[in-house]
Amino acid sequence: RCSGCGAAIDIAHDSACPYCRAPISMLDAAAVEKALQALQQTEQRRTTIDPVRLAAAMADIEHARTRPQWQGRDPAAALDFDLIGFGLGRLIALLES
Repeated sequence: RCSGCGAAIDIAHDSACPYCRAPISMLDAAAVEKALQALQQTEQRRTTIDPVRLAAAMADIEHARTRPQWQGRDPAAALDFDLIGFGLGRLIALLES
């Protein structure tokens, strides 16, 4: 059926409606609606702030900022972050033993 006038169309022979000359187009309106809903939900999740996740991220940042870098590390493995941290780690290891 023609989307313009509703006339029957023989798609094997016609590329447009023989009555109103509207071009033939195949569009699944339900699939378009489903895709638009999925995109809208994705955009809503992307732009909505989850207060629990935000608070957890802020707590992690604050914990990392205030915790000394050498805490909980093997002094021999301290070379992976900096020379000062390595020296402090060695000094602490020496004082602890």
